[in-house]
Amino acid sequence: MVVGTIILLAIAAGLGWVWWPLTFLPLPVLVWLFAFFRDPDRTTPTDPNIMVSPSDGTVSDIKEIEFEPLLGGPAVRVGMFLSIFSVHGNRAPCDGVVSAVGTCERGELMAAKDQWFGLADLLANHHLVIDGTDN
Repeated sequence: MVVGTIILLAIAAGLGWVWWPLTFLPLPVLVWLFAFFRDPDRTTPTDPNIMVSPSDGTVSDIKEIEFEPLLGGPAVRVGMFLSIFSVHGNRAPCDGVVSAVGTCERGELMAAKDQWFGLADLLANHHLVIDGTDN
């Protein structure tokens, strides 16, 4: 975000050098940049046995998967959809250590709403296996 801000300020300075009212042309893009990549503070529960949402999107589907290669067995997938108004920062949903990371090939359906917009061919998704703490 810092790089984008510097680039937009440089563009604004260059445009302002040509004609001063053009200085304000990049302002809407700068406002969008800060709104889209905002990082509000979150209060999370202290109980290590609680799982919280990793993002501010909408749960689009919950699906039982017969075989997940990263786990070597069955799993439950929770699909999240982030609109352009959602905070696009992801957090760890539970206490633990990341033990495996995987990426699904492009073209897999990430969330139900992706099908509506035809975005499934453009997007990939990522899987994390988190080993929780034992209490």
